[in-house]
Amino acid sequence: LEIADYEPASDTGHLRFYPKGAFIRGLLEDLAGQLAQEIGATRIETPVLYKADEPDIREQAAKFAQKDYKIRLPNRTLLMRFAGDFGLFKIMKNTTMSYRQLPVRIYELSPSYRLEQSGECVGLKRLRAFTMPDIHCFCKDLKQGMEEYEQLFTMYTKTVEAMGIEYVVAFRVVEEFYRENKKFVAKLLKRVKKPALIELLPERKHYWVMKHEFQTIDAVGGNGQLSTVQLDLEDSERYGITYVDESGGRQ
Repeated sequence: LEIADYEPASDTGHLRFYPKGAFIRGLLEDLAGQLAQEIGATRIETPVLYKADEPDIREQAAKFAQKDYKIRLPNRTLLMRFAGDFGLFKIMKNTTMSYRQLPVRIYELSPSYRLEQSGECVGLKRLRAFTMPDIHCFCKDLKQGMEEYEQLFTMYTKTVEAMGIEYVVAFRVVEEFYRENKKFVAKLLKRVKKPALIELLPERKHYWVMKHEFQTIDAVGGNGQLSTVQLDLEDSERYGITYVDESGGRQ
């Protein structure tokens, strides 16, 4: 098909796309943007490079310490982003939001970089340089966050099924949260009627309390990961993202 190939003059996991590949990639990016806009998300663009000594960025990046691309200059170190989080969260920190506007949905087609192990870089499936359609939904409370989670789950389910992709669902959930919200997870699984794996974590070690992805088998028998959704309870506090509530206070 002459879609893409490794670029010998670049790093491992960096591809060059031939005309057919660039065309297909462009169509997929258009689809991602269309889906984001259908749920009311607004597009932004943010930088690829960030100062490594920014406190909030440094704290978040520490969770990806072994996968960071770093550029060391004489007077500072810069990070190449591993997702669209850094710039988006900086924008939202400087944004005044009212409770009447929530949920606020923002997306970016984010060129992203992760220093994966060279042996893990496989074709189009796992790369060190890739573009990720990154949607963030900012909510006033957990209830609204779970409503957004359900909406994303439904949207991605319809998308993969429209493409004829066979998949199963894999959840990772903090055990206490699962016990309190088991009916919510069951409701999602009834919607897809697919086999599911639910991994229970004894405590929260990540910024999310629940996440899921669709797992599929590709044409050569390998597994692929699609449409990850995460319920993030930490980054708004880390970056100082707030909204104005009914009484005029900051939440």
